[in-house]
Amino acid sequence: DANLRAAVDDLPQLDFAAGEVRIGDGGTGVTPAAFTMREAERQRGSQLFARHGTGLKDALVVLAREHKRVVIHTATADYTTEVRDKVGVEGCVTLNVIPHPPRLTGQNGTVISVSGVAEEDYRRARNYFLRLRPLKVLASTKFGEVLASGEVPGFYIRGVRVAAEPTRAYSYNATHPSRELERVYGREHNNISATDTGKEARRILGQVATDNMIWERFGAKLPSISEGSPCDEMKWKDVQAKALIRLSAKQEHVFTTKQQLEDMPDLKHSAAEQGRSLMIIPDSLYQLADEAAEGPLVSVSTGARFTRELEQSFEFKSVSPEELFPAERSVWSLAATVMQLPGFRMGREPELRLTEGFGPRHIGTLGLYEPGPHRITVERSQLANADAFLGTLAHELAHARSGADDCTREFERALTAMLGKALAKVTATQSSRRTVRGTATLGLPPSDR
Repeated sequence: DANLRAAVDDLPQLDFAAGEVRIGDGGTGVTPAAFTMREAERQRGSQLFARHGTGLKDALVVLAREHKRVVIHTATADYTTEVRDKVGVEGCVTLNVIPHPPRLTGQNGTVISVSGVAEEDYRRARNYFLRLRPLKVLASTKFGEVLASGEVPGFYIRGVRVAAEPTRAYSYNATHPSRELERVYGREHNNISATDTGKEARRILGQVATDNMIWERFGAKLPSISEGSPCDEMKWKDVQAKALIRLSAKQEHVFTTKQQLEDMPDLKHSAAEQGRSLMIIPDSLYQLADEAAEGPLVSVSTGARFTRELEQSFEFKSVSPEELFPAERSVWSLAATVMQLPGFRMGREPELRLTEGFGPRHIGTLGLYEPGPHRITVERSQLANADAFLGTLAHELAHARSGADDCTREFERALTAMLGKALAKVTATQSSRRTVRGTATLGLPPSDR
């Protein structure tokens, strides 16, 4: 009805003074039928609006239990409540509504006066109604709204708070609750569990577009899952996936797992070179994204996907030895000597080549070993001096020998062993030469040298 809806839209007309709460509206006014109508009749009533199960009769019973005095004023009558013995039933008491002549004649609507209310109780009661304590709406869907958390996140049904949810990130208002929730939410609010409100919250979140800012905020909470301190929403797989998609669209992160980070310690360095940071996510979510063959999860930059794309992004501008300047060619020729040193010598030598740059995504890269073609490519600028070139060559040869990535123990062990063998050979040769030169200065005859 238009009259009833208009009256509700005009709310609140609420006042508190000296322990008395006065609640008023501009509707058609309460009639005796409101106190006598059965539940089934109320469900069929054309003026049904709130439908949240906490009607006038329920409120009067609760207030009577708390020994609060209630007076309902209308243009046609005033009403008070009184506990009396039920007629014809011994030992049974009921709450009765007593009509009185009206004191507020000539006005529309209803004014309810409740006496004996503590100010703190009044303030707490206000918090149950979004109309009286509005929260910022962050997203609105056909099922309901995602709201700012407030002091303590809560769950609302058609604007009435039915549960506190302190472990949630946001508050939710089910404006069009599911039939399942309608069945659960009867006359007693205590029947609603976190599982019930969680299902409804997920139903609402499922309708929120991925470009909404709440997904970016959820994305920032993804590491909390692995840390063991997530909010309720971050335990839900569908929320995790949408948050991951939203965060991935910013192209600021590479998503990995704790185990992958141990297996690929150079991933952090590679990501940093591309202007990205690592974010650890649960194994199950990583697998879901990494194995996706279609849909928005395909674009998520997992550690494995990032590494493959990075390897495929190298661009080479080959330089032949004939194009080198004489000084460069002299340094380049040292490669053959190095590759014959103990430790550096391999049964199958890698192909060596030069390039002028490795592509726009690899500015600063000095050398590269490719396992597939068993090939080492060195940046031409390294030929400026022998130290730079031989250092880069030794580094890439260690990759070729170990098959390991940077920053791994396997790579470090291989490089250490190669250098040890080569230096042992060099020092032994130098020691032998010093010995020969030393005997010549002792004045021994040539036959004794």
